[in-house]
Amino acid sequence: MKLKKTSHKIIIAAIIAVMATMLVFIFFWLQAEPQIQGQLVFDKTFDKGPAINRIVIDNINGTIELNQEDGYWKVGNYGNYYADFDAIKKFIDELNNSIYVMEVPPSQNQNDNVVLNNPLEQKDFSGTLIRTYVDSKQQDGVIIGVRASDKNYFFARLENKDNAWLINWNYDIPVVARDWLPHSIIEIPQASIQSVSIDNKELTRQVSSQGFTDRFGSLIDIDWLLQNLTSFEIDDIMYQDNFDKKYPAVDIKKIYDITTFYGLVFEMIFYDTGDNKAWVNIKLLADTLPKAAVYDYIKDNGFLYDGWYFSISPRQKDFLLNYNLF
Repeated sequence: MKLKKTSHKIIIAAIIAVMATMLVFIFFWLQAEPQIQGQLVFDKTFDKGPAINRIVIDNINGTIELNQEDGYWKVGNYGNYYADFDAIKKFIDELNNSIYVMEVPPSQNQNDNVVLNNPLEQKDFSGTLIRTYVDSKQQDGVIIGVRASDKNYFFARLENKDNAWLINWNYDIPVVARDWLPHSIIEIPQASIQSVSIDNKELTRQVSSQGFTDRFGSLIDIDWLLQNLTSFEIDDIMYQDNFDKKYPAVDIKKIYDITTFYGLVFEMIFYDTGDNKAWVNIKLLADTLPKAAVYDYIKDNGFLYDGWYFSISPRQKDFLLNYNLF
């Protein structure tokens, strides 16, 4: 009987010891978990708000640098030209709203499994490292991995931590610098175009429902021309100072003028630099009798073109530089 009582005591003591260990674990887990779960992933970025003026994105494709100046985000890889407004807005919204949802249980080679290796340290199974700055001082550094099976979440980890988390991250950000540029440098509804001229040879129409005619009244089909003129495929962007230094003796190849029914003129000056590239400089002008809104439009949008040169794709280069109206 004594042996049985002793064995019962040992079993009870062991159970108490296990329960005590579990209680200690649960205590520390409850103390630690709320510090991260449900909190903002980019918490320092959120706290700094408008002071955040630089974001660096690294992935297997290279480095993307976004800089904020005068309230506008710009792409450092392209001479600090303006980033696509919609892409930037969605991205900043994600930075300000993304939270830790659930910690991922540790597993062997976890960073490989969910693609969370640091791209600055190794390329294999590397994620996208996003670092935010106030001037030169880093605020947050987060590595974003693959999308989880629930498509509203991505795997992620802090740059200096090994444990992975699921975060709500609903937007696949552009992975190369070029894709941060505006999708279209120039947007002109074709129905608004009244006339098109190339080197002072002009086609015109009286109303948008008509086709374009030359000075003899002959109807000319320029649909393909207009499609190319209103949807440039941009390969590179350069500011005027750099353009003048790189191409000091370049000559004007062609001048296109598109005039709208409202009196707004898009003047496109093309340069053939002889290196399988063509560059275009775009100016916003007012026609002789423009509507009042034209001057407001020029004032609000001129900064997107003033002093900037855009390299168009080789395919469009051959077409636009060799096109003749008649």
